[in-house]
Amino acid sequence: MGSTQSYEEGIHSNEHPKVVKIERNQIPEEYRTVAVSNDVVNQILNFGNSENDNTKDLRKQLAEEREVNFKLREQVKNLTESMVSLQRTTTGKISIAELQARKDAFDETLERIEKQYFSYHPENVCKTIETTGMKNTEKQGINLVGFIAARMTTNLFCYHLSTFVNGAITLKSGKNCTTDTCLNLLPCSLHNNQLTVFIEPFIRVIDENGENITPLPSREYFEIRSIIERSRYRVDAIEDACLVLPGFDTLNIYRFGESSFSKNFNAGARLSNYNVLIFAFVGSNLLDINAIIARTGSHRRTFRRGFDLSLPLWNPYALSSSFSSSMEKFSYFIVVPINFASHSVKILLKNLFNKNDCLILDSCNVTDGNFLCDIHENPHNLDAVVKESQFTLIDDRVAGSELLLMSALRVGSIPVIISDSIVLPFDEVINWDLLSLTFSRSRLSSVLTCLRLLSSKRKQGMREQISFNYLSPPFFLPFHASAEGFTGIILIHNKFDSLFVVIRLLAKVASLRSIVVVWNHPDEPPPMTEWPHINRPIHVIRMDQNMLSNRFIMFSEITTDAVFSFDEDIVTMNVDEIEFGYQTWRENPDRLVGFLPRFAVFNESTKLYEYHTDWANSMNISLLGAAFYHKYYGMLYHELLPPKMIEYIERNKNCEDIAMNFLISSITGKNPLKVSPRETFICLKCANNNISAWDARRLLQRSACVNLFISYFGYNPLVRSVSRHDPVLYKVPFEGITNPYSQVGPV
Repeated sequence: MGSTQSYEEGIHSNEHPKVVKIERNQIPEEYRTVAVSNDVVNQILNFGNSENDNTKDLRKQLAEEREVNFKLREQVKNLTESMVSLQRTTTGKISIAELQARKDAFDETLERIEKQYFSYHPENVCKTIETTGMKNTEKQGINLVGFIAARMTTNLFCYHLSTFVNGAITLKSGKNCTTDTCLNLLPCSLHNNQLTVFIEPFIRVIDENGENITPLPSREYFEIRSIIERSRYRVDAIEDACLVLPGFDTLNIYRFGESSFSKNFNAGARLSNYNVLIFAFVGSNLLDINAIIARTGSHRRTFRRGFDLSLPLWNPYALSSSFSSSMEKFSYFIVVPINFASHSVKILLKNLFNKNDCLILDSCNVTDGNFLCDIHENPHNLDAVVKESQFTLIDDRVAGSELLLMSALRVGSIPVIISDSIVLPFDEVINWDLLSLTFSRSRLSSVLTCLRLLSSKRKQGMREQISFNYLSPPFFLPFHASAEGFTGIILIHNKFDSLFVVIRLLAKVASLRSIVVVWNHPDEPPPMTEWPHINRPIHVIRMDQNMLSNRFIMFSEITTDAVFSFDEDIVTMNVDEIEFGYQTWRENPDRLVGFLPRFAVFNESTKLYEYHTDWANSMNISLLGAAFYHKYYGMLYHELLPPKMIEYIERNKNCEDIAMNFLISSITGKNPLKVSPRETFICLKCANNNISAWDARRLLQRSACVNLFISYFGYNPLVRSVSRHDPVLYKVPFEGITNPYSQVGPV
């Protein structure tokens, strides 16, 4: 800052002191840190020749001011050096009110200092510029970091409670909330009744004492926000959202001090008119709030059924392990972890479960946190013994019971839950009675007796339900798939005599959207001028390698969820059969829906599975020569199947369809669906060329595939079925009724 002295001509008497005009045209960006200029300081130091007491006091005060300024400059320097880091992470914005307050503090400091030396008030030549800047800031709604650093654009909004009227923050009680009383459902109907979520930018709340009362976001909260942000449910405008996710971490309510949660929630009254969704994993019982709470550890006393969501506890190892639902040998009957139980509960559980086949685990002097000791002080890995136990005791009086529940499900141990009021995760859609056993605390003494009376069949069924509920992908929901049509996939690898015939057949199916020809053949495909002219797109994709697994690649040309895998030599199907197969898939989008059933049966004498093609009363495999499946399974085929399994398929040029059956049944726990009464589809070209797709050598090879794949999976996931899907009007003799699938069924 520079200063110039201006003298009025003819005035040099002592009655009029020298006029010092302070110009600010060179004020740096570090506006807040500037108190007085060096020139002003020099003038003050040089003013007068006497060293009276008043002057000494002023010098001392000035030195203190300079020390404060030095510290402020150091802070600005540190802030500037960390600007890059601040730009990579979430940072704060200063409010307009705070910016104005700092400006006023600067003017007041300068005025107070100069009043000690001069009998006039300095002219602020930058006042016009500053006023204009403040008006522009308010007009544009842009919060600036002030003049302490460069202007930065961030996603974090800062709220100062001192700027609010009265400063009183209270939460509206939501104790009796229901969907009808506490939710505004109008925004939920704006996008064809699809759920929409707005993610509020991160906020920071400063209380009346200038303290930051917003906890730093946890890694888990970042991940939850990231998942929602990448989903198709996110919207950019809060007005379009059915639900709003707050901009501060709510996973652990105990991180908030007294009343600080309500201050964060209600700051600026920004969420008062919206449906708010809160994720709370710890301390959710403390909340009485008008918002949907997706919580863990829910109990009937605080859980609002039909409004809140009961979630499983966050488990970073949720998908790190799988299990065999058909495991027959267990090392322990039941495992009882009591390391976090109270003394009285420990004594009770020890007295009831101190049996030879029961394993009671408590904390001991073992450095590894995942090891607990039995009553003989022998250490055991908790994950390992849970997997080796038929049952796992889960008492909700023991801390960590929610995590133990998920660990038991993860490895296939049947949960035995002791509780009077627990609300289990997703209990509105999951029938927990099929995969767990729940006892009230008053019946704790009879638990072992009841467990020993369970049949092996019942326990096996419960483990299969655990596998289905825990491992099933969440995108499959119990409703019809959209009527967007299907994409036909035709794999060409050794012949294509009938290719154009099946293309013309598919073109007549009303629900067909496009055809993708996966060209594995060594010869070049015919020129496009020779291809059939149909009213659907035909995409020919030339592959570098002749691999059977190429048919499962999720090509960008596949624009529908439904994929119809079709061999070019099956020319005797008709339009009605294909259309009916697609409509059946729409009702079962998680299933493999096919026309050609097969059966893999266990041979008691050889102790091996045999692959059969005979027409039988049951099936557990559907061939992919004519079958519908969700395109998602194509991605899972390449991502989840063991590489050695795919290498075996490609080396033998066989069994890729069996592998897909294994994959889908292992994920869904369901059998493939057989549609139409046809026994088989005649391959005229194969017969004319004396080629049999099911000769003895090939059947033996496919039997070997079944046994090999079972060894890779660790169990046989194939599910037997004895049913078939036919049109409702199939063989209905009444006249006057139009049957849209009249051609389904002829041999």
